[in-house]
Amino acid sequence: MDEPLQLSHDLIRSLRQFKQLNWTGLTAGDGYTKSETILLFHARRCTKSEPEGPKASDLARSLGVTMPTVTQMVNVLEARGLLERHRDPNDRRAVRIRLTPEGEQTTIRAQTVMLETVTKLASHLGHDRSRQLVSLLDDVFQFYEHNAAACTAADRTTDET
Repeated sequence: MDEPLQLSHDLIRSLRQFKQLNWTGLTAGDGYTKSETILLFHARRCTKSEPEGPKASDLARSLGVTMPTVTQMVNVLEARGLLERHRDPNDRRAVRIRLTPEGEQTTIRAQTVMLETVTKLASHLGHDRSRQLVSLLDDVFQFYEHNAAACTAADRTTDET
């Protein structure tokens, strides 16, 4: 395999490894899937800006999943006592979702694990390499964000012809 092609394969392998990581310390053994954990964090973040909590449609949009997927996860997390549904006081037709006190404590514990682990990573890498990693990851994100926008625009142009 030639060097540029091998380098491309190595980059793909390196990026795919991150999908396997457990950033929060919450595990399937504890009864949490990665998707449920992410939903809990999104609900917590949304509640900071909207105290009544997000609507399921807001969560679906921010997570990039369908409403049935969010509904199923909310049902599971509500049954475990981590989320609660309630009527929007300003629009009785709307249902809002927010963390219960137990859900809040669960996300706080998970955030603490993430911060401790990333602090250890920064210590392992050292200040300069950690800053370099931040810069490289930001560059990777910007590259893919720009190319996704370019691909979307190209797709629209192709669809119109």
